[in-house]
Amino acid sequence: MKLQTKNGVSALKKKKPIFEDNIKKIYATDEEGKLIVKFSDEVPLKSPNKTVAVKGKGAINNQIAIYLYKYLSSFHIVTHFLSELSDREMVIQSVEQIPVEIVVHNFVGKELADRFGLEETTTLNSPIQEYFLKDERQNNPFINQTHLQALGILQAEEFRMIERLVAKINAVMRSFFLRRQLQLVNFKLEFGKIGNKLVLAGDLSPDTIVVADMAEGQIDFNKFKITANSAADAYNSLKERILQG
Repeated sequence: MKLQTKNGVSALKKKKPIFEDNIKKIYATDEEGKLIVKFSDEVPLKSPNKTVAVKGKGAINNQIAIYLYKYLSSFHIVTHFLSELSDREMVIQSVEQIPVEIVVHNFVGKELADRFGLEETTTLNSPIQEYFLKDERQNNPFINQTHLQALGILQAEEFRMIERLVAKINAVMRSFFLRRQLQLVNFKLEFGKIGNKLVLAGDLSPDTIVVADMAEGQIDFNKFKITANSAADAYNSLKERILQG
C-alpha cells in the first residue's frame, strides 16, 4: 500500500511490521533506510501487561514526538525523525540500534525512592543518568560503563559522547518544559548509529516522559499521573501544554 506524507512530498509503500509493542508498531518500507512508526491508542499501565485504550492517544504521541524532535534538532541534536506521514504515523531513519535504555532523573520518583530510601519528589542535587541493557529475557538489567565496554556494546569514547549528549538533551528539555510551567521529572532515551554518527532514537512522548505541574505555584506530581481513569485527561492536557508554542 502506497502512503503519502501529509505535505505530499513523497509516498512510501508500507511493508510488514518489524517491531511491535503496546504503544507502537514499526514497519519496513519500499525505500531503503526508511521506516514507518505508527502509534497506538493503547496506554501502558503500571500493572504488568495491562493497558487501557484512549481514543486519539496515538495521534497525541505522534504530534508531541514530532514537535520535540524538531525542537531538539534546532539545538543541533541529530535524531532519527524524517517527516510526518499522518496523524498517527511518522517516517524515521533506520539506525543501528544501541541496545541500551537511558533513564534520566531530575527528581526522586517512586523507583528511586524505593531503591535508595529517599523521599519521593525530592529535587536531586544533580541529574542522574541510569543505563539499562534492553533484554526483556533478563528483565532489562542495570549496567554501567565497564559492562558496556566489556560486552562490546560501546567503546569508552562512545559512552562519553552519549553521556555528554544526554546531559545536553536534559538541559534543553528542562528549559523547554519550564517555559510551559512543567518540571521534567524523568524521561527515557535511546540511541542508534548511522555509520559512526550517534543518533537520538526511541520515543519522546508521554509514555517515556514524566512531568509535574507548576501552574498553581507549587509542584504537583500527580496532575499528569496516568491511571486507567485519568489517562484520557492526562494525555489531552499534556498535548495542550507541550504544543502551545
